[in-house]
Amino acid sequence: MGKAGRKGKYEEWLTEEGLFKIEGWAKRGLTELQIAKDCIGVSMSTLSEWKVKFPEIAEALKTGKVIPDMQVEGALFKNAMGYDVEETKVVVDKAGQPIRIEKTKKHIRPDTTAQIFYLQNRMPDVWRNVQRIEHSGQVDTNGNEEAEAKLAETEEGRELLKRMFELKYQK
Repeated sequence: MGKAGRKGKYEEWLTEEGLFKIEGWAKRGLTELQIAKDCIGVSMSTLSEWKVKFPEIAEALKTGKVIPDMQVEGALFKNAMGYDVEETKVVVDKAGQPIRIEKTKKHIRPDTTAQIFYLQNRMPDVWRNVQRIEHSGQVDTNGNEEAEAKLAETEEGRELLKRMFELKYQK
């Protein structure tokens, strides 16, 4: 993309044209780091300072991100739900001449990973990927490797072993 700014002076980026460029780069999906380094020619810390000092710059970045964020969100939702596509195939004869067009509908199955990601972010209290394990009392394996190996087979057991280790060496 090259350096768009001469020396990264903030004044040129506060103009209507400068703010329009910043918003456009954000709309194209560039990260703030890319915009700072590759487009404006400043460090990320400088761009961060400018965002605080000059709300116009912060607003241009924010506004520019809205459309691509919505597009990605829509694509994620579409993948999570599944969708239908129409495929077109041109059937040709032996000489390579088209003889007919075949259209078929194909269902793209819902993507489980997209569903999980969506639910974890939209309903974190229900779909959080964290387990809470509470234990009262003591568990003592007395160095029994077989018992420790059995505990290590499950996530809960590994958490318990970790907690036992922490308690043992805290004293």
